[in-house]
Amino acid sequence: MSAERVVFSDEVVGHLLARFGERGEGTPPGVFVERLLDLLAAADDENLDRLRGMFPEYVDAFLAITRTPHGLDFFRALARDARVGGGS
Repeated sequence: MSAERVVFSDEVVGHLLARFGERGEGTPPGVFVERLLDLLAAADDENLDRLRGMFPEYVDAFLAITRTPHGLDFFRALARDARVGGGS
């Protein structure tokens, strides 16, 4: 298995933290992205693959935060690093 580095934009990290983090974390998304995140939460694997075709970064970020151990902590670290390093 090859190790692949995944990079998420500050915007996507902020939106996912606003959705899953504690109050005040992240950047609240607009209505469209809120609805997209609702779809991702309801989608089975087949429909996640379909959504990935249009919104790959959001799908991968959503899965990283919801299906990996310590996913939320990982996103908090990304946000912290972006604040310290000036963001992407």
